[in-house]
Amino acid sequence: MITYYNDINDILDYITKNKIMRFYVLDNDGLDNGKNCSHFVEIFNEKTKNSEIKLNYFDLNHQVFIDSFGNLCMSRTFFNKYQVDIKKKVEDILFASKYLHVNKYMYSDELAKLLVLNGDISSISFDNEVQIPDDVRKIYIDNHVNAYSFKDNERIEISSNEILGHLYDSVISDSKFITIDDDITDLDNLSYIPPHKEIRIKTVSKELLTENYDNMYNIISKLRQNGQNNKITIEVHNRKNFLHSKLHDSSFDIIVDGIDFEPYTLRELQEEDKMIDDMVRDINNNDLSPFEKYLACYNKVKNYKPYKENNEKKEEARRLRNILRENNEYMVCVGYSVLLNELLSRVGINSYKYSVSVDTSYDDGFSLEEKPIELSGHARIITYIDDPKYNIKGFYVSDPTWDNNLEEDYYNHAIMSFDK
Repeated sequence: MITYYNDINDILDYITKNKIMRFYVLDNDGLDNGKNCSHFVEIFNEKTKNSEIKLNYFDLNHQVFIDSFGNLCMSRTFFNKYQVDIKKKVEDILFASKYLHVNKYMYSDELAKLLVLNGDISSISFDNEVQIPDDVRKIYIDNHVNAYSFKDNERIEISSNEILGHLYDSVISDSKFITIDDDITDLDNLSYIPPHKEIRIKTVSKELLTENYDNMYNIISKLRQNGQNNKITIEVHNRKNFLHSKLHDSSFDIIVDGIDFEPYTLRELQEEDKMIDDMVRDINNNDLSPFEKYLACYNKVKNYKPYKENNEKKEEARRLRNILRENNEYMVCVGYSVLLNELLSRVGINSYKYSVSVDTSYDDGFSLEEKPIELSGHARIITYIDDPKYNIKGFYVSDPTWDNNLEEDYYNHAIMSFDK
């Protein structure tokens, strides 16, 4: 179905009502400079090319039509006569739109600039024949507008509305946080982050290596060089690698998240790491074999504090930052395990935290036969020791909790085989 118009006021109303941005100016053969421009023209010509039918697109009473695809098509005579009014009406539509298209009849360098500087654009496309000069292109790039044109019907990107992997709209929106991957390369785009945003830097690597933390260091350095004081939280799950990074030793005012299940300031973490290093300084400064280093660490942990639970705040007896506090008297199996794991890491011995279920039904003096089995969770570590001096090599189970007795110096559970 084709709808014809012949009155400019009807056309202007149609443009306004249907928010028309794209239109076609055709000759009497339905072509635009010898090219099929409207999809309708292309299909019709294909259907009639082998017949005697000759389509007459325009006459004095039919100067404008809407084809069956909704395309607005007008004769050159009509457009030339009313182009000022038509362009003004389409411009109004363009300036009121976030996603827009500019065809070759509307395009000018000045309009292309004003649409960015005075409009609110998220995305814009241009007709195939439009050539975008460098000064216009720069405005679109600087303002992070998703803009593209076409060449031989191939899409050509002018600029992107992405910043650091996020759409520009989402970066400047009311969301409290922006998340940045540590492998970004477009550091100059950091300057577009609003000052009120809280920034989270996360790694795209499954295993946080020193290079990941170096990438984070570069991101934070660039932000601070820009004078941006946004609150920054970094994602840290591998304390060992973080400890040996330049980011760890920096003076950045940032939050470290992912260690011990709660956030630290970088300064708090540095102080805690110094405390742990002090605990193993004498071990590292003496000429000890791997097994001797292991036993020295084990001895410090099993005698660190008496076993005591805090039923009101269980984390007080479990988290490393809590058990290291002098005024905290609580420590249970998880605490002994995490502390031993950390000390061994500082002396170059690999260990792994793990949990088991143990029978605690006879803890109160009853024998196994007198009470039903009662299983409870229990934390231990697995340690790998390779020490030719003592002919020890392999994985062993270590349980400083069960040797925790400040009156008796037990080592019954220091190096257990798996069958034991």
